Amino acid sequence: MIAIAAAGGMVGVAVNAAFLFVYSDVQAVMAGDVEEADSVTVEAVMDYGTVQTINVGVAAGAVGVNASVSTSYFGGSAHAAVAGSAKLENVADSVKVITTGKTNASVAAAALAAGGVAVNAGVALAINRTDAGSCIERGAVIDAPAAAVEVSHNVESEAKALMISVALGGVAVNATVTVVLNMLNAVSYVGMNPAQTAAPSGTSGSINAKSLKVEAVGAGNTQVIAVAAAGGCVSVNALVGLALGFIKNMASVKEMPVTLTGEAEVTAVLTGETEVISTSIAAGLVAVGASVATAYIGSENTAGVDLDGADTFRRRSGC
Repeated sequence: MIAIAAAGGMVGVAVNAAFLFVYSDVQAVMAGDVEEADSVTVEAVMDYGTVQTINVGVAAGAVGVNASVSTSYFGGSAHAAVAGSAKLENVADSVKVITTGKTNASVAAAALAAGGVAVNAGVALAINRTDAGSCIERGAVIDAPAAAVEVSHNVESEAKALMISVALGGVAVNATVTVVLNMLNAVSYVGMNPAQTAAPSGTSGSINAKSLKVEAVGAGNTQVIAVAAAGGCVSVNALVGLALGFIKNMASVKEMPVTLTGEAEVTAVLTGETEVISTSIAAGLVAVGASVATAYIGSENTAGVDLDGADTFRRRSGC
């Protein structure tokens, strides 16, 4: 999305607001039975690599006043599942339940006010909320002694903002706020959802296979770049830049009887960065500047096997 607003004259006033909201829901679910197959794949894919707002606001005059608000919001979910009481039998090669995705919310904004009296205010906001994962639910049965079973996700979430804000005049006042929020919740599991504290009612399923791999791969990148300047005989400049990343990545096996001839592998890998780059300039005979820049990341990366109950994992005799 691209938005441009300009105003000029003795008194130039520009008010510019650009809002972009994107929602997506991807579900790949197998809830029936398979009596025989070479392989079974349940896959969910979500790719929103660019969800971007570009906003430019300019006001010029003896009195120039500019106000600009730019927002990008992405909210999405992607899940693959073998669900309910599904039963998969006599699968020769592999059973794969996988989710892949890349999501993005970004803002690029420029705000300028110029005049004898110049007042400029700019707000840029980028929010990415992504929920993703794969599962074999607690009631499902996989009876495929020759098959390799994989439950996994590989998801990347980005939220970025670039803000340039300038006020020039005899009296120049500039205020800029840039906030980026990146929230990724990515969970792949076999059996009971690790977010649940009590097992749901119903008969528990089981897995009888060659091997089991539960893999969680997540990445979260959060970035703010903000440049604010005010110049004049009297200049006042204020800048706030916040980059907040909350990333949860989990692989889990819980309350599911599993019988294997080969390996069981449960892994979780999380990468990413949270970064704020800010520059604030106030120049004049009387110049006042204030700048606040904060980067915060709250991450959780967990690989777990809950052996509550006997014979949760068993290796078949003779192997």
